[in-house]
Amino acid sequence: MNRIRWYGPTLALLVTALLVMVTGPGLVRQIAHAHQAESIQLVKDELAQAPSLAMMNESFRRVAEVVSPSVVRIDTFTKRDQRMSRFRGGRDMLREWFERGDLGQLMPFMTPDDDGQSPQKSDEDNFSEYDQPTPNGNGSGWVFDEQGHIVTNAHVVANTDKIQVRFTDGTVRQATVVGTDPKSDIAVIKVEAGSLIPASIATDPVHQGEIVFAFGAPFRFENSMSQGIVSATNRSRVGILAGRAGYENFIQTDAAINPGNSGGPLTNIRGQVVGMNTAIATRSSGPGTATFSGLGFAIPADQIVRVVEDLLDDGNVAYGFIGIGMPANDLTPEMAATFGYDGKGVLIENVIAGFPGEKAGLRRGDIVTQVNDIPVSTNDQFRNLVSSFAPGTQITLKVFRDGKYKELPTTLADASDHTLVGRAPNSPAESKNSDTLLKLGIESAVTMSETLAKRFGIEFVPGALVTGVRPGSIAAASAGLEPGSIITDVHGTAITTVGELTAALDQADLGTGVRMSVHEYDKRTRESRDRYVFMQLPESAQ
Repeated sequence: MNRIRWYGPTLALLVTALLVMVTGPGLVRQIAHAHQAESIQLVKDELAQAPSLAMMNESFRRVAEVVSPSVVRIDTFTKRDQRMSRFRGGRDMLREWFERGDLGQLMPFMTPDDDGQSPQKSDEDNFSEYDQPTPNGNGSGWVFDEQGHIVTNAHVVANTDKIQVRFTDGTVRQATVVGTDPKSDIAVIKVEAGSLIPASIATDPVHQGEIVFAFGAPFRFENSMSQGIVSATNRSRVGILAGRAGYENFIQTDAAINPGNSGGPLTNIRGQVVGMNTAIATRSSGPGTATFSGLGFAIPADQIVRVVEDLLDDGNVAYGFIGIGMPANDLTPEMAATFGYDGKGVLIENVIAGFPGEKAGLRRGDIVTQVNDIPVSTNDQFRNLVSSFAPGTQITLKVFRDGKYKELPTTLADASDHTLVGRAPNSPAESKNSDTLLKLGIESAVTMSETLAKRFGIEFVPGALVTGVRPGSIAAASAGLEPGSIITDVHGTAITTVGELTAALDQADLGTGVRMSVHEYDKRTRESRDRYVFMQLPESAQ
């Protein structure tokens, strides 16, 4: 009997220990789960009662409510012969890229017909004017005013025969092009006025780190909104407008921007437009395959307003012009030191005769440090700043020369007097001079100068240097003009500037035809030649 009492407590302890070993892990898990559930509930309660989160969520929602009625989707339509012309232009570009060794970058963008063959122009294209325009692409835009003006990118409405604007309420209106400015990639189109809600435009520039929203119709998903921050400002040398002698001063953002977003507004947290979505940097390739990689670029609102107001005023965007040449790269401290200068600025490499810089007394080797009271430190900043002033404006350039600072008053010229860039051919506000050259197919030209001759390594011949020709045009197909051709006379009258060329062509009867003398330089044979060309507009195109 005593022995049983002796082992009783021990057996109880062993049984208890065994039960703990069997049930313990489950019990521990239950306790841990209870603690986790209690913690999650506490967080849920905190989130439900957090006023800052509720305010931010409500603010984002209200931004969409304010902006969306002003955002539109733009669908463009083009006739078959227009698409063929662009393909032929692409083939010309292909040859250029091949010569430069960049073939691999362009190839994915070449799209053959369904039978695998490159499209060829056939006799049936003679009747293409009777064809119905077919879908060509889409983009975005936003209502600028109650008169029906819509702002978008120039590349969205380029080379189109028909434009449709779809509003967020589902209504669709036909649009016409009022004017475009390829240098800034800004365009204004117009729909019938009535029941429109213009977007609100910010008066202050955005800064790095600010929250922004990108609106538009990416991949045709209209009325889309994405959110991010301003990654950087004053982005230049992006390569988007360089080929058009454009002015790049972009807002960089990580708000998602995709094909179809072009032309849509970029807004701040108050629903005010601070920029216009224009392009993305992506590693994707091929038609319609480019996708957002975290780098989007938008045109600043102040630049948009200035260009749009000029287009609405007279259809022409005027940029201030000094007439100087700058090095390809910004001034380095090492280079500045050779001039006895230890600050930032813009080095003047050459001064073009007859333009404001020469008249103001600028010299080769001068370093511009300020425009009025605004310090300048890079070539792009200086060029963009000067272009923001209207021609005829007097500015003061502060320059460093021979160890001293000088202030030189300068009255700006019009950049179009030096460089002519065409606008959308279907723009009713096209200037007469620009329209005349565009009809012939001369898309851009500059006044030839000794500076340009030295730059390209050719002899100086006074005239108008052709810098852009539309593929398939009369200038290209009939006259054989190409970039580098110098037009020296029209019907025997000497031509020394682009202005004289357009004036002479305005006096000529393009229906009867016009004779020009063209000077050309063959870099391959290093020989020059002068030849006559004859260009005549068909009766249907007059």
